[in-house]
Amino acid sequence: MSISGMHVPGMGQDRFARRAPSGRGWLACLVAGIVITAAGLACMIWPGHSVNALVRIIALAMIVSALGSVVTGLRSRGRVGSGMMVLSGVLLALAAVFMLWHPGLTGELIIMAMGGAILVCSLAAGALGTVLHGSFGSTRWLQVIGLIGIVIGIVLLVHPQFGTAAAGIVIGLLMALFGASLIAFAVRLRGYAIGARAASIPHETMAARRAADRVRRRRGGRDEDGGDDVIIEGDVID
Repeated sequence: MSISGMHVPGMGQDRFARRAPSGRGWLACLVAGIVITAAGLACMIWPGHSVNALVRIIALAMIVSALGSVVTGLRSRGRVGSGMMVLSGVLLALAAVFMLWHPGLTGELIIMAMGGAILVCSLAAGALGTVLHGSFGSTRWLQVIGLIGIVIGIVLLVHPQFGTAAAGIVIGLLMALFGASLIAFAVRLRGYAIGARAASIPHETMAARRAADRVRRRRGGRDEDGGDDVIIEGDVID
C-alpha cells in the first residue's frame, strides 16, 4: 500500500524557504529621529526653556537618589554612617525641590558657577604663562587662553542669561544632530530590508521547485517499482 501527498508540518517547502528580515525597526528609528530632531530645533529656537527642562530632569533624578539614600539609611539604623545617609538624602531632596520650584534661577546659578570656575582657571593659566615665559620657550598661548577665558568667565558672571541661552542652543544642536543621524540610519535600514526581501524571493522559488522535482522523481520511481513506498514531502520511507 502506498501513501502519497501526505503533509507533515515542518517539512517540505518550509524547510527550504528562508524568511527575510522584516526590517520593521526602521520605522521606529525614523519616528524617534524625527521627534528628537524636532525637539532639538525647539531647544535652539527657545534656548531658555530647554535649560529649564534640563534642570527639572536633573532635579527629578536628584529626588530619586535622595529617596534611595533616606530609605537605605533608615533600614540600616544603628550602623555607622546611617544618620549621615539620611541627612544627605534630606538635603539633596531640598535642593531638588528648590530646582523644581525655580528652574530659571537654578539655571542661572549653574551658569554663574561655571563662569566663576572658568574665571579662576583662566587667571591661573594666565599667571602660569607669565611666570614660565622664557623658561620653557614661548608661553604666549597660555596667556592668550587665559585672557579669553577671563572674558568668558566675566560675561557668564555678569550676564548669566546669555550663558543660559548659549547652553540651550548647544543642547538643541546636539539633539538635532543625533536625530538626523537616526533618520539617516532608518533610511539605510529600510533599504537593507527591501534588498533582503527581494533577494529572498528567488531563493524561495528555486527551493520550492527543487522540492517539487524531487517529489515527482520519487513518485515516478515508485510507480515503476510498484513498491509500497511512503512519500512525505520529499522523503521516502520504505
